[in-house]
Amino acid sequence: VTFGSFNNSCKINPTIVALWSCILKANDKSHFLLKFKGGDDRHVRDHYLNLFEQWGIEPERVEIYGLKSPIEHLGLYAEVDIALDTYPYKGTTTTCEAMWMGVPVISLVGRCHASRVGLSILTRTGLEFFAVSTPDEYVAKATVLASKPDSLAKIRASMRERSAASGFCDADAFAGGVEEAYRKMWHKWCKSQGADVLGESLPAKVRLSETDDTPVLL
Repeated sequence: VTFGSFNNSCKINPTIVALWSCILKANDKSHFLLKFKGGDDRHVRDHYLNLFEQWGIEPERVEIYGLKSPIEHLGLYAEVDIALDTYPYKGTTTTCEAMWMGVPVISLVGRCHASRVGLSILTRTGLEFFAVSTPDEYVAKATVLASKPDSLAKIRASMRERSAASGFCDADAFAGGVEEAYRKMWHKWCKSQGADVLGESLPAKVRLSETDDTPVLL
């Protein structure tokens, strides 16, 4: 089994490397694939390999890549069975890319926005069971998934279709939700100024007045 993370190296810290190492120890003969800007620099590679070595993981079990062309970058996901999100700062684009390329992502959830992005993305795509609350669950979830290759294969085969059909890819619904949020904020402010709000839902379309270019609600 090959685990992987294509997140920015700034998000890779001793804490998350310790958890990744626990996962590698729990899965005999497993490997880890890292990819980030600077990964092809020998000194940078040695730094991260040393972090793994401190937790008893041999350098031979960790592959590190630098920047690739977009096609090569996406193609490299074919080498990864399970993606492991960083912590506390989550991946965003990389999480979406992994799922689109058929790679499930396991994410450890924290308390602030930066550590809950993974949960948000996974929930939007109906994959919230890959979001975990504790470090122990993070290791356990990865280990259980790695131990069931048939189930993993089925999940991988459905990832892109699941993502495309989810609310996460529904641009119209997302835009409508943002518009509704702005509308509620505007109503709240109007009420705070003593103004009457005639309706809680205002029409979404706006045109400019033909006389003085002021906005006119339709």
